[in-house]
Amino acid sequence: MAANEEWPQRGTVDLPVRAVRWRNVDSFLSVWEGDTSGNEQRMAQERQNRSADADRQAEARRVAIFNVKYSPNLGDGLIAECLERALADADCGIAAVSIDLAGRQGYDPRHGARRGTLLRVLEALPASVRKLAVPAMLRYLIARRYRPRWKEALRGCDAAVIGGGALFADADLNFPLKIHAALQECARRNIPVSVGHVGVARNWSRAGRKLFENGLRHVRLLSVTVRDDGSQAAWAAQTKEADLPDAALSFDPGLLASRYFPVMRPETAAVQRIGICLTAPEVLRLHGEAEQGITQDDWLTAMIAKLAVDGRDIVLFTNGSPEDVAYRNRFAQTLTGPLREHVEVAPAFADPIELARFIGTLDGVMAHRLHACIAAYSYRVPSVGLAWDAKVGAFFEQSGRGNYVVHPGRQSPETVAALMENALAEGIDRAQHATLLNRCRADVTALAETLASA
Repeated sequence: MAANEEWPQRGTVDLPVRAVRWRNVDSFLSVWEGDTSGNEQRMAQERQNRSADADRQAEARRVAIFNVKYSPNLGDGLIAECLERALADADCGIAAVSIDLAGRQGYDPRHGARRGTLLRVLEALPASVRKLAVPAMLRYLIARRYRPRWKEALRGCDAAVIGGGALFADADLNFPLKIHAALQECARRNIPVSVGHVGVARNWSRAGRKLFENGLRHVRLLSVTVRDDGSQAAWAAQTKEADLPDAALSFDPGLLASRYFPVMRPETAAVQRIGICLTAPEVLRLHGEAEQGITQDDWLTAMIAKLAVDGRDIVLFTNGSPEDVAYRNRFAQTLTGPLREHVEVAPAFADPIELARFIGTLDGVMAHRLHACIAAYSYRVPSVGLAWDAKVGAFFEQSGRGNYVVHPGRQSPETVAALMENALAEGIDRAQHATLLNRCRADVTALAETLASA
């Protein structure tokens, strides 16, 4: 069977909605054939249900979630999709709406289309020039484009969340400037704020620290939770001189992907499919902690050949960032000979739900991108994390799989392929998996209760 016969197709996420509309075959056929007898009572009941839903929405506390939901990296969207649903499921009367910190509205493959070029330009600039040019550009965009959209979106909101994702990081003041401006808008409207499920990098500049601290001190800060031990330590180290609350731990909402976007997958497959999530080298060099050349074509080719030698199929995919897609396409063209028979390229994903469900159909995953690994764990798909940022190792330690993180620049392709073999054989422990997902759900419920009582 061709791999893409198993992949979720665009539009399939609407099917459950259509299924609810027709309770059974007879009700469908009665309308199809023009027989509407008996429908008046059903239609009246549906009107009553819609009215009740509208009343609940009117009574619900409207909560704005500042995030990067519509980033071209669909892992960010996966966090938002799961957090929105989990807050609603907490039964605290919360209606959540995401506000993208980059002013994006909706999933669009054109988002970040020029990002690869921009990254290469930034990489080529002297650090002193980049530190002046990027903040100046961001201040202009925030004032002219982002803040007007945020103001409109905050209208009628009762509370706000900053989270989740790696938002408390400082790359040329990107998030410090955006979060500071968002918090100013909340302060002007007396909207209380929680920081929830975030990643914190230990890279704040002096200016970035002042922006974060100033913004947080001028709102009613309800709570702070971070997604791992490293983020907790980074928060403590960088806010120790500020009058800010300590950060508690809460799991990444992306862990709930399998509960909200289930897939049907056979327990055993004739041919195992291993997904390799590729990340562009310039991203790893500019933002990561790994050595240059970590994703060299020769290293990847040797590792793929080792995995395919026993008849496995390899599927190359990305989380959607245009620079990753460009790298994947270029790399795929370098594969020649018999190896090409075992390698496929996944189709583009329209949104995070398609990405998550695709990952759920795989037998194994290998990735730099954190949320490819988190989604894999959610679906109990064994994964091997390719270290480039501390957050990858932190998640694997958190999920009890710290021995499945590798440094490709330091370990041979054969060693990494053998580790993938071990991961496939070991699988994901069901009891530990259930415990982790239940704790994640409880963390979001605790956030919802905090927001509801503010």
